[in-house]
Amino acid sequence: MCMPMRRSIRVATHGPRSRAARSRPRRDRRPATGGGYDHRRARARGGRMSQSFVSDWTPPDWLIPWISRTHVVLYKLTTGKIGSHVDGMPCILLRTIGRRSGKPHTVCLSYLPDGDSMVVVGSFGGGEYNPAWYHNLQANPEVIVRDRERVFWATAETLTGEERESLWETRIASAPRYARYQERTDREIPLVRLSYSRPYTG
Repeated sequence: MCMPMRRSIRVATHGPRSRAARSRPRRDRRPATGGGYDHRRARARGGRMSQSFVSDWTPPDWLIPWISRTHVVLYKLTTGKIGSHVDGMPCILLRTIGRRSGKPHTVCLSYLPDGDSMVVVGSFGGGEYNPAWYHNLQANPEVIVRDRERVFWATAETLTGEERESLWETRIASAPRYARYQERTDREIPLVRLSYSRPYTG
């Protein structure tokens, strides 16, 4: 008694559609023009959101050294194929000599092209104090710069007065996050010009 019933259920479930069902038009599952879910738009929105997050996010002070070390490692391993740009700005590796330890200290910094020179920012994410690399180059302005495959000695100079203000405005226009960093701290964030000195042969 059960088997015929099961067969009839299968026929009713999986058999051909009834005449009434066949007469009903099929629903068009494609979104109508101007509506529905557009995957390309969604991906574009997602991309913009990610870029906005990178631009707007300010890491806590304790995380900055870890991020910096990771950035340096990736830059070195890939010769700048990874890490040579952050938030649309070019990056370099800057090596200073520790003012106390006497040991090399390398950080990855974004920079602003300035003629034949580069200008880097001692923002430290808007932290209370200037970064260690800035204190190092104040004690010894002879530094080593790696710009992808190119490595050279440079002389560091802290900018002051009108020259600093002019370049600061240029920097803010290209990366507004630095304006937010300045709002977070009472110190004047230093701008440092790195001028080519000679090739590095070490």
